[in-house]
Amino acid sequence: QAVYTGDYIDKLHKEIKTKDFEKAGQKAAQIIIEQIKKTCKKMGIDFDVWFAEGKDLRDKGKVEKIIKWLENKKLAYKKDGAIWFRATKFSDDKDRVLVKKNSEPTYFGVDCAYHKNKFVERGFDKVIDIWGADHHGDVKRIKGFVRALGYADKFDIILHQFVRLLKNGKEMRMSKRKGIYILTDDLLEKVGKDVFRFFMLQYSVNSHLDFDLDRALERSEKNPVFYVQYVSARIHGILAKSEIRNPKSETNFKILTHPAELALIKQLIKFPDLVKEISQDYQVQKLPFYAIKLAERFHNFYEKCRVISKNSQKQQARLALISACQIVLKNCLEIIGVSAPEKM
Repeated sequence: QAVYTGDYIDKLHKEIKTKDFEKAGQKAAQIIIEQIKKTCKKMGIDFDVWFAEGKDLRDKGKVEKIIKWLENKKLAYKKDGAIWFRATKFSDDKDRVLVKKNSEPTYFGVDCAYHKNKFVERGFDKVIDIWGADHHGDVKRIKGFVRALGYADKFDIILHQFVRLLKNGKEMRMSKRKGIYILTDDLLEKVGKDVFRFFMLQYSVNSHLDFDLDRALERSEKNPVFYVQYVSARIHGILAKSEIRNPKSETNFKILTHPAELALIKQLIKFPDLVKEISQDYQVQKLPFYAIKLAERFHNFYEKCRVISKNSQKQQARLALISACQIVLKNCLEIIGVSAPEKM
């Protein structure tokens, strides 16, 4: 019989003394969840609620209640000793098992109770599930259940492809079953939270993410995070040096006619529409891409247009322009969860 191996299994074995496999499993889950919570904190991720399948669903009889509800609605039936959901009524290719012959609910049965808890008991306006791409076969059944529940228009599922860690141009192979892995904690310690988050969000969820460790450790323009954050630090330095902090006279933006100025302005005004667009299509990789483009526009502007100059009117307009750039870049990075440093 195949079993999981690895250092983390050995560590759990040392911490768990009971020979009762059920109690051992519960204890292991508690230990791992606490580790996950600490890692999430390092990544800058906060969860309002940590939901336990056993304590919050099974022990309260909520799985049995949703099965009974489906039976009363004629959406579940008994066959071959099991209880089945009429998934074919909701575009699935076959009906799905809710409760097995041994009276144990399937993962799907528990998921039904969990989604009812979100929509009915906690009253969520919108539910977005984020799953690994290996769960693509489960999409139709849970969407079918949510339709049966009456909340199809408030539910979306995002399938996320896997992450490959590259070092020296080669993939670092991992195996959950063999216990061969790279800890997120170790990666965070190497590259830092800002780089980790930016790199993780650079690609569409539909494409495999290649996390290039060598590039992530670069402290140069080759690293997109360094390239973007350098703009924030440079603008802060320029504004700190400028004598005109709060000009009394109105800024004349009409004099900003240089192609590099106009290109920067055009990039800035895209931001509000971009945020609205992402809120609807969930394509968050557009934010890092936007930040990189904004950095390109700024670097080009800075190279071709002197900000601090003897022409006070032009200086004032350009200071206002880079100040706007600083605000937009900071807002963009804040949404991503990346800092906008004042010094580098």
